[in-house]
This record gives sequence, structure tokens and C-alpha cells, in this order.
Amino acid sequence: MYRFLLLVVVILLAACSPVVSETSQLIPTIDSSDTELIATKLSYERLCAHCHGYSGEGQPTGGGPGTVERSIELGYHPVPMHNAEGHTWQHADQILFEMIKYGARSPMYIYIMPPHAGQLTDDEIFDIIDYIKRFWTPEQRTHQAQITENFLEANPNWEEYHLDIYSEEQDASNID
Repeated sequence: MYRFLLLVVVILLAACSPVVSETSQLIPTIDSSDTELIATKLSYERLCAHCHGYSGEGQPTGGGPGTVERSIELGYHPVPMHNAEGHTWQHADQILFEMIKYGARSPMYIYIMPPHAGQLTDDEIFDIIDYIKRFWTPEQRTHQAQITENFLEANPNWEEYHLDIYSEEQDASNID
């Protein structure tokens, strides 16, 4: 009798547990000795998570203010998800870099994304992009790497025009 009751309890608990999709479980694990990755995670949490979610889940759902549903009701695009259920993985690193560095303003967004050029170095921006990739499936990472390579082939001078690799020299030459 005891075994039967135990079996019933286990079955009921399993039936009542929430269904979690395979992709929503892609939460980055971080080795506590990896101080660079911990710093990147903290930067993501400080600058990105309040809109895109701590697990890349995007805006909350529901009917209240600040939710996906409310943004759509008002005719705006919701804040993009960075996880595997979103579309961030469909963009080249270079486009993600520009979005983070220069921000995103559009009449289609109720929540604009401010530029982070003054808060993050170019290397820190690429570190955040690498952190976001940890939310994606291996297939999505492979696909996104190909998109990034295609973008670079089509725009071979992108780095020269969009990275601040000469900013200190340029700033010094503007002083004259």
C-alpha cells in the first residue's frame, strides 16, 4: 500500500510540474574561477537584463504594463529575446555589435535601446555577444557563425570603419 501511495504522489508531482521547453533551459553555467566571464555576466545583468531578461527571455508576458502583450497592443515591437526562442541568433556579430554600441531608436520600439559606447569597450561588447551565445542551441550557434562569416566576406572593411581601434590616435590628432 505504501509503495502504491508513493507511486501516486510521484505521478501527481510529475503531472503538476511545469513543462519547460528544451531551449528555455539553455542558461549559461559559469565556472567560478573564470573571472572574465563572471565580469561579462555582471555587465550583461547590469546593462541588458532589465529589458532582455536574466536568461535572455525578453519582456515579461501577461497583461500589465511593460509586458509583451501591452507593447503589441500599442502597436510596438516587443523587446527581443536573446535566448534560443528569440531571433538574436539570426544576426551577425557585427550587427549585434553595432546595436549594442550605438543603440536602437525606432518609432516601432516603445523601449529604445540606449547606446553603450560610453559604458563598454569594443572588447567588452564582443564579450557580451559571446555570453549571449550561451543561451542558444549548438545548431543556432553554428548557423550564426556562418552568418557572421558571410557578413564579413560581404563587408571586408567593416572593422576598419566600426571599431575604435584608432580612437586614442584620432583623439590625439584632433587636439591640434
